[in-house]
Amino acid sequence: MTRDGDDLARALADFTAGRHDAAESACALILAERPNECDALNLMAVLLCRRGEFDAAMPLLVRVLENQPDTLTALTTMGDALFVLEEFNGAAECFRRAVTVHPEQGSLWVKQAQALHRAGRCAEAVPAYLEGCARGEDRGSVLAELGEALNALGRPIDAAAAFQ
Repeated sequence: MTRDGDDLARALADFTAGRHDAAESACALILAERPNECDALNLMAVLLCRRGEFDAAMPLLVRVLENQPDTLTALTTMGDALFVLEEFNGAAECFRRAVTVHPEQGSLWVKQAQALHRAGRCAEAVPAYLEGCARGEDRGSVLAELGEALNALGRPIDAAAAFQ
């Protein structure tokens, strides 16, 4: 492993061990030398989001996705950040892209559905909720959200069935 790889491995190890300040310092050093190092940008964005600095994380995630458009961690981190910032259409788009990369992950379908639902796009949310259930996500909570979306669409009978 190169020194560059060692630096990133150390940053990841610090992050995993909960030493977030050390991980952030390591990422800052990496980015000072290589400002477009996608793994370091992505980790720095995750660290910023953990601190609630979603706006600061966004440009880093944009840079990652410009260079590596299918990076699942960047897509989900950006989607989560946009959701917290109540930019639900943007969040839905991030999760749609994430589902395209990893359609087998039920949690991504549910996150997409939740963002669509909060954006008022319930007709689009319903099939995403169903897909999340089909892929093994916690059926109780997902079915409750599905019922809410169906009710918002004026389908109370279908909503009642989802709640059962």
